[in-house]
Amino acid sequence: MAKLPPDERVSVIRNAIRQAEDPKTNRLKINWAHLLLATLVDAGYINQILTTNFDPLIVEALAMTGQPVRAFDLTASAGFQAGALEPGSVVYLHGQAHGLWLSNSPDEMDRVRHDLNSVYQDALRDSILIVVGYSGACDPVLQELAQRFRQFRHYLYWVHHDGSTDPGDEAMSLLKEPYREAYLIKGLDADAFMRELVLEGLKLELPLIVKNPLDFASGNLGRVMPFPPEPGGPVGQDPVVSARKLVTDALAGLSNPKTAAPPASSQAATLQAVLPIAVSMAAATKSRAKLEELRPAVEQSANSAVQKEFGQAYLILASDEIESGNYAQALDDVGIAEKLGASEKQWIATMWGDVLTAQAQAKSGAEADALFQLAGEKYAQALRIKPDMHEALNNWGVALSDQARTKTGAEADALFQLAGEKYAQALRIKPDMHEALYNWGNALSDQARTKTGAEADALFQLAGEKYEQALRIKPDMHDALYNWGNALSDQAKTKTGAEADALFKLAGEKCEQALRIKPDNHEALYNWGNALSDQARTRSGSEADALFKLAGEKYEQALRIKPDYHQALCNWGNALADQAKTRTGAEADALFKLAAEKYEQALRIKPNKDEALNNWGAALSDQAQAKSGAEADALFKLAGEKYEQALRIKPDDREAMFNMACLFGLKNSAASAVPWLRKWAEGNPKATRAKIAADPDFDRIREDPLLRAFVESLPNP
Repeated sequence: MAKLPPDERVSVIRNAIRQAEDPKTNRLKINWAHLLLATLVDAGYINQILTTNFDPLIVEALAMTGQPVRAFDLTASAGFQAGALEPGSVVYLHGQAHGLWLSNSPDEMDRVRHDLNSVYQDALRDSILIVVGYSGACDPVLQELAQRFRQFRHYLYWVHHDGSTDPGDEAMSLLKEPYREAYLIKGLDADAFMRELVLEGLKLELPLIVKNPLDFASGNLGRVMPFPPEPGGPVGQDPVVSARKLVTDALAGLSNPKTAAPPASSQAATLQAVLPIAVSMAAATKSRAKLEELRPAVEQSANSAVQKEFGQAYLILASDEIESGNYAQALDDVGIAEKLGASEKQWIATMWGDVLTAQAQAKSGAEADALFQLAGEKYAQALRIKPDMHEALNNWGVALSDQARTKTGAEADALFQLAGEKYAQALRIKPDMHEALYNWGNALSDQARTKTGAEADALFQLAGEKYEQALRIKPDMHDALYNWGNALSDQAKTKTGAEADALFKLAGEKCEQALRIKPDNHEALYNWGNALSDQARTRSGSEADALFKLAGEKYEQALRIKPDYHQALCNWGNALADQAKTRTGAEADALFKLAAEKYEQALRIKPNKDEALNNWGAALSDQAQAKSGAEADALFKLAGEKYEQALRIKPDDREAMFNMACLFGLKNSAASAVPWLRKWAEGNPKATRAKIAADPDFDRIREDPLLRAFVESLPNP
C-alpha cells in the first residue's frame, strides 16, 4: 500500500468493501459474526471492540439490532482519553473507509502509534481479550500489543480459521508467552466461532431482528414521533400509527395461533400473513415448544409452502434426537414431517433410514436385521426421489457397516463390501465428501480386525488410505486422525518386535496430531493411552513400566478434560492390573489395589458398567493365583461376586459366563465350571472347544471326566 498514492489506497479499500454490497439495495450484507458480536454488546458482555478493519459492518450490525452506535476513529482523533468510552464502543485503529484518514502504510501508522498504549490499557484493564479474524501480520497494532502484553493479566483467546496451520510468528509469540492464560482456537472462521460462543456457549438468544422481527419493528416504530400533518387541510391517518396497528395485529395473531376461527377476517388474514415468519423463526431456533404451539394453525393452513417448511423443521429436530439417542421422539418428528410434507422430500426417507439404523444398533439377531433391511429400503426411496443424494448413500453405507459388525465370516464380508460400494457411489457424486471417506476408513479397519495375516494388513492399509484422503480434504478432521491411530494400534497388536513398535509409534503420532488440532479431545488421549498400554504388554521390566506410566498419564489427562469418562477409568484399571501381573509381593498388591480403585471409580460414574465388574473380577482372580490358603480363597470369592454382579446387570454377558467357568477351573471344580461353559457355548459352540484347549485356567481340571465329556460333545472347529 505504501507504493500507492493516498487517493489510490482509499480507492482500493472502498472498492473492496463494495464487493460485500447487495446489488439490489447497494447496502452492505451483514454476516453472522458481526450480528452476534452486536448481540454480545446488547447483552452487556463487551467492553470495547478494537478493529483493524476499515469497513462499517460492526457499526451497521449495531444499528440493525437497535443499539446506540459509539464509533471512534483513532486516525482522526486529537488524542485518546482513557476511561472516556462507554461500554460497547468501537475503536477503528486503522481508520474508516469513509473517514478522513486511513492508516495502511508504515508512515501513516505513526499517526496513531502513540495512542495505542492508552487504548490497550483502557480496553484490557479488566477484560478478556478475544481476537477473531485477524492475522496480525506486518501490523504495528500487534507489535504494540506484544510490547505491552506483560501488563495484561487476563485471558487471551486467539481464533485462527485454518485448522492445519498456526498464526504468524508475532501472534504465536503472544500465545507462547510464559505465565499467561493464552489459548489458540483453530479451525473456526469468525461466523462459526461467534455461533459457538454466543448461541451454544453463552446460550444467548438470536438478535430480536431475526428471532422476532415483529417485536423488533414494534419497538422501532415506537421510537418514531408522530407524522407532521400538512397545515390548513384535512388530517389523514398518521402513517406511523397505521404501521404500528399492522404490527400489533400481526403480533395478536401470533400470540393466539391455535384459534381455529378468528373473530375477524382481518385477524385471520394477519395470522396467515405472519405464520410463515413464525414457523421460520421457530425452525431457526429449533424451538420445539414454539413449533408445537404453531402446529394446529399450520395443519389448518391452506399454505402448502408453510406446511413443508414446518415439516422440514421437524426433520431438523429428529436429527438432533437421533444424535442424543431419543429414538422414540425422532420417530414422532419424522412422522409429522411425512404427514405435512417437507421442502426436501428425500430427507424424509433419509431420516426414516437414520432412525431405523439407530434402532437396529440397539437390537440383535433377526430383529436387528429386519430394522437394517427397512433402513436400506428408506435410503433407496430417498435415492429414487433424488438420485444424486450423496448423504443418503453415505448413511446407507454406515447402516451396512453397522450391520456387518454384528456378523462374522462371509456374511460380514458381503455387508462390508456393500457398504464400500455405497461410499464409493457417494464419492463419485461428491468427490470432496470427507465424511464418506472417514466412514469408509472406519468400515475397512473394523473388517481388518476380523482377519489375520496379509488379509488384515491389506485392509488396514486401505483404511489408512481413506483416512489420509479425508484429511487431504479436511486437514483439521481430528476424528480421522485418532481413528487412524486406533487402526494402527490394532494392527500393531497383530505384530511383534520392531514391526509392532513402528506401528505403535505411528498410532501415537496420529493421536498427537489430533490433539494439536483439538487439545481437549479426550477420545484421542484415551486411544493414545490404550495404544501405550497395549505396547507395554509386549514389553518387560523397566521398558514395560515406562509405557504403562505413559498410558496412565494419557488416561489422567483425558479424565481432567472429561471427569465422568468411565471408559478411561476402566482401561486404566486394566493397564494397572496387567502391570501388577509382572510384579510380585507387595509391589503387585499395590498395583492391584490401584486397579481396583479405578474400577470402583468407573462404577460410581456408571453403576451398570458390566465390563468394569468383569475386569475387576479378572484382576482379583489374577491376584488370587499369586496367593495361597485363606488369602487366595478370599480373593477368588471376591472375583466370583464381581462376575455375579456383572451377570445381574447383563444376564447374557458371555464374558462373565466364561470368567465364572475359568474361576472354577482355577479352583479345581469341573462340576461348577462345566455349567458355565455350557451357557457360554450356546453363542458359538465351534469356538468353545478351541477356547478351552488354549486357556491355561483349565489346566487344573483338563483331565477331569466331566470336562472331557463336555469338550468331546462340542463340534470340532
